[in-house]
Amino acid sequence: MDVLGESVDSAPLHTMATKIIRGVQMPAAVLRDLTTDEETSIVYLSPQDIEDGFISNDLPFLKSCEPDWPYLQDGDVVLSRNSANIKVAVAEVSEGRTVICSDALYIIRIDDPSVLSPYFLKGLLESNLGSEMLRHASVGVATQVIGLKQLRDMKVPLLPREEQESFEEQYRDRSAVIRQTLKDLRIAQDGLRTYVDSFMVEVSMWRLEER
Repeated sequence: MDVLGESVDSAPLHTMATKIIRGVQMPAAVLRDLTTDEETSIVYLSPQDIEDGFISNDLPFLKSCEPDWPYLQDGDVVLSRNSANIKVAVAEVSEGRTVICSDALYIIRIDDPSVLSPYFLKGLLESNLGSEMLRHASVGVATQVIGLKQLRDMKVPLLPREEQESFEEQYRDRSAVIRQTLKDLRIAQDGLRTYVDSFMVEVSMWRLEER
């Protein structure tokens, strides 16, 4: 079903993407063996590492990876397969780092950002309109997941380049405010926990002195 109106100029997502694939399928035991506490240039991304539209800066490190494993490039859009808990992010990959994706994520690599902005696509998929589009792209009975073919064929509005650039500028500016607010919140939460813990240590000493 086409959620967009007939008068809306649109095209299938796959016509604007060089790659729409799932991440690497890896047994849990293999992932455990590959994970390391030592810092390496290889990290692993799963849906739980995407919160509030941002990829965590604290991804688990991997000892190694296979050359043919799907990895993220800067500007890729990542989308969770589970349609009950949609998570979307635009990858920001620093030079020299390899980000391997879980098979619970789709990697969408845009062919030409001037035709389809990754941030416009992210905003679309996060919106009420996008949620409806993804709902129609979902398959399965007991567990609903976004189908690969359905995602590839999903119609995306073709906005003029200037409109997409304006949207991306506004989106990135507002996202930067949210990112800073979340950072300040985490600092405040850590400060509160530190205060509470230190206070409770004092309380325990008071109780000991009372004895």
